[in-house]
Amino acid sequence: MPATRTYANDDIIVYWYPELCIHVRHCANILPEVFRPDKRPWVNLEGGTAREIVLTIDRCPSGALRYTLPEGSSVHPVAADGPGRQREAEGTEGQAAVPASSPSGTAAPVKMTVMPNGPLLTEGPVEVSVTDGRVIARAGRLSLCRCGLSANKPFCDGAHKREGWKADRE
Repeated sequence: MPATRTYANDDIIVYWYPELCIHVRHCANILPEVFRPDKRPWVNLEGGTAREIVLTIDRCPSGALRYTLPEGSSVHPVAADGPGRQREAEGTEGQAAVPASSPSGTAAPVKMTVMPNGPLLTEGPVEVSVTDGRVIARAGRLSLCRCGLSANKPFCDGAHKREGWKADRE
């Protein structure tokens, strides 16, 4: 899953994986001068500080936005080690991997949240594979389709909202 868009300056590199994006505009609501869905380019790194961008990307519910720090960045590496950090690929070309353990060395739990009338949000080291064993995604956060309407299964593409899908129960 190679990033289709990469945005960079001296302090941060931002990767956008549109096939994972659920288009809820979470990033634009938090940092509208940086994340501007109605403008091109839609990511304007000059609209905020690298630290603000890191904090916003760490809150991305789908994992579609990720970041790394270039050498010489003004952001301290410890401050940029959240769930939005792009990890080195592990065994799958172009895949963003996540650590297998937490900073304390213990197994990192995966948290899944059922969003009301929306997707399953995962947080933690997640790997999605298909029946032939191919890994199609590795990430610290993913948004998985629950309604069955996504054109990008198993990932949510926001179809539940467009189609007015309601869960039978939460």
